[in-house]
Amino acid sequence: MKKRSGLWFWLFWLLILAIIGGALTTAYLALKPSNPTITTTRFNPDTSFDLTLNRDQINGLAGSYLKDQGNGNLNFVVEPKDVKVTGQVKVLGQNLNSQMILDPETNSDGNIVLKAKSITLGQIDLPVKVAMGYIKAMYDGPSYVIFQPDQEQILIDMSKVGNKQGLSFKSTGIDMDKNQYKFVGEVTDAKK
Repeated sequence: MKKRSGLWFWLFWLLILAIIGGALTTAYLALKPSNPTITTTRFNPDTSFDLTLNRDQINGLAGSYLKDQGNGNLNFVVEPKDVKVTGQVKVLGQNLNSQMILDPETNSDGNIVLKAKSITLGQIDLPVKVAMGYIKAMYDGPSYVIFQPDQEQILIDMSKVGNKQGLSFKSTGIDMDKNQYKFVGEVTDAKK
């Protein structure tokens, strides 16, 4: 009997191992639980202020922030019923349009939770857990934006937003139907 030890035989098995390794990596990233450290902020009524923004103001702030951070290929838009994040992703040398549809809400700690409804790449709807696992692994942004693929959501830790400017924020309510986004802020330097 003849032994099969040719180059193509070994390349075939190397390709099979690479495919299996890629599938296992994808499954690990998608199913890996995330346990972020979130702090709850208590505000002093003497140094705190109420802030109510509308959809246009939120979009303006997000656009300005993304422009300042050099993320010009990423768009964050609050629409009447949901939040849409769009951009272009380079896959195998091709630029593909990507889109994430999110449903915003405020949790009991005053943080903003963006629940993922759908994620698309080009014309393909991706499984949310898998796509968020990849995004989390490649994400290079502020520490207050926390991807939680296991819960299919993005958490914005409001206690860390504005810290460099000496401010601290807490979300007190999101009412998309009334176009109101309410926050409480505090000058943190005044705590001394």
